[in-house]
Amino acid sequence: AQIALAEAAYREQDGSGMKVPLEATPADLRESSWDYLFKHADTSLASVKGEGVGAAAIPGRTGIFVVADLNDGITVVNAVTGERLSQFRTTPGQSGDWVRGVAVSPDGGRVAFGALGGAGIAIYDLRDGKSLIEWVAPDTDTLEFSADGSRLLQASGIEGLTCLWDAATGRRIWTLPSSGRAVFEPSGAQVIAARGSDLVVVKALDGTILRTLPRAQFPGVSAMAMHPRGKLVVTGGPGGYIRGLDLAEGRSLFEFHADDGYIRFLDFSPDGERLASVAELAGQGQSIHVWDSATGVRLQSLLGGFGRAEGFRIHPLSEELLVSGSVTKSWTLAITKSAWTLPGVSAAAFLGSDEVCLG
Repeated sequence: AQIALAEAAYREQDGSGMKVPLEATPADLRESSWDYLFKHADTSLASVKGEGVGAAAIPGRTGIFVVADLNDGITVVNAVTGERLSQFRTTPGQSGDWVRGVAVSPDGGRVAFGALGGAGIAIYDLRDGKSLIEWVAPDTDTLEFSADGSRLLQASGIEGLTCLWDAATGRRIWTLPSSGRAVFEPSGAQVIAARGSDLVVVKALDGTILRTLPRAQFPGVSAMAMHPRGKLVVTGGPGGYIRGLDLAEGRSLFEFHADDGYIRFLDFSPDGERLASVAELAGQGQSIHVWDSATGVRLQSLLGGFGRAEGFRIHPLSEELLVSGSVTKSWTLAITKSAWTLPGVSAAAFLGSDEVCLG
């Protein structure tokens, strides 16, 4: 009966739902089917020790991410092995506060942290952990450097603002009322910001609203991601919906119900062909899926995530996905090559185990 429950959860791609009946299966009944299901209940590459909050990939360093650790400050990690490579403390002004926004500059030399609790924004040198600049700012949900690294885009859902800052001086360039989600268009000339259920295109130079994009059918925007080439912006909603908008034409390309839970984060693969999402499920499970960014068709489910997702990033070089939180784990999005090919066989099935195939 427990194996049947685990199989049902596997069909739903529910890794957390698989583990409970598998662990309840008596040891003398754990045969080949149990082994297969247990192996596939967690498809992650590695786990990282510590309680992670925000996270970001480090450009130019394959598989390497920076994670804001609730207890240890700033940690540089290898997503393939889970190894913690280096650590340094945040400034006294940010110590003990919940860091939500983490961004790494395009040259990989600086990391920006935005925290809750009035801690503002601080930028550090990633080579030695030295504090470069710190300033008072609204509470942070997301941070992003511009393409040239000169500006920092901050979105605050708590205070209902999107702000653009000079990253060298901490000078506020402009502020716009918003819903706490905003992204740069890849060139840095424009910003896409959420305002309720609407998206507005903003001139990055001065914060002027250039146009409003068509409203989604679902209410609210809880997550947002920009296509690497700037042709598409994707949003997720509290009700589990995901929507893709063509920026040039302002038309909806797809809109679908992805999950029963709240969409926490979205991110594109480096080639822009795939979109990853994470939603929160009942019982502290995570629902992580990979979608075709042109059609919204689901391509893959990544199993083994657990707890509230606080950070979510795909590495631009090596395609590891890191999800940080009380449990921080990584997965690979890299396409797996065929182990072998058998000419002339049009149908095949596993025979008894995943080691023997009948064709």
